[in-house]
Amino acid sequence: MHQNDDIDITFFMLVTSKDICIADYTIRSYNILQKLNLRFKLLIYANCLETDEKKRYFPRWSRWSFVEIFDNYEYVKGMRFRRGEIITSPEGVQGVRPWACENYDEIWSRELRKIETRYHATVDADFEILRGDFVIMMLKELDSNPNLVAMSSDYGPTSHNYFDSYSQTHCGINERWHTWFCIYKKEAQKCNVSHFYYHEYRPDGVCHKYDSASYFQKHLRENFGYDLRAVDKSYQDDFIHYGAISHQKSLHRGNIWLYRFLAINAKVCCIGRKGETGLRGRINGYSREIARRLFRLLFAKAEAEKRRYDF
Repeated sequence: MHQNDDIDITFFMLVTSKDICIADYTIRSYNILQKLNLRFKLLIYANCLETDEKKRYFPRWSRWSFVEIFDNYEYVKGMRFRRGEIITSPEGVQGVRPWACENYDEIWSRELRKIETRYHATVDADFEILRGDFVIMMLKELDSNPNLVAMSSDYGPTSHNYFDSYSQTHCGINERWHTWFCIYKKEAQKCNVSHFYYHEYRPDGVCHKYDSASYFQKHLRENFGYDLRAVDKSYQDDFIHYGAISHQKSLHRGNIWLYRFLAINAKVCCIGRKGETGLRGRINGYSREIARRLFRLLFAKAEAEKRRYDF
């Protein structure tokens, strides 16, 4: 299912019942790349979706020529997933299963290795493309630099005093080229380390954590000598990552359109791009401020839900 000689890159998107409402919008956004004549496939991994969700969304998504859907029903049939249960990585580190479906880390570790296109990317269901310039730039950079093995839309530096809202503890968190939109060369598959969360206790007694794919990326750099980069900040208006939609119980099909509308307008404004002057600049400034205030007023509860598990 993962090979096609006519495409250069496979975007691999995991969709669960928790984020399917926003995925209906983000999947459409890949049409922007099709209009730029990019040779790609969006491979949707349907992770334990309900039957009625498949009936509603699969026909709609399949209308896009660049979409391929893999339903994991047959693969997981007979398995029992429980929120909060302990799962152990191939490296022997324990974590928790946040939802009653396959864990992202275990899917990435297994399925990404099957992709045979020159490039493959992990893309979140709550990451929406607004303009395609940043994707074209990323692929050009990867093409032109033999030692550059991956590029992400965002980078998170190492923090030695990080408050983890999920565990309610302070810890060290190691650098990561974020997984919500991260393009890898096929050569990255030479690394046998999994994409799982990892942690270790340093001599200072502090737990240092590697979020999903961070430990894998560490080995790409230290064991293989590869470089990883993030896009320049000037491209931030080309996309929006809503962030942790799967944790937000308050969002649903009835209000996700308003959440999305306000989030986009709060970030990138309604006319043109940020930084413009004159009348257009003033209109954009007012529209962003109004959108931010409405967003905080209407979705404060949903935003607070991002910072904790619902079990």
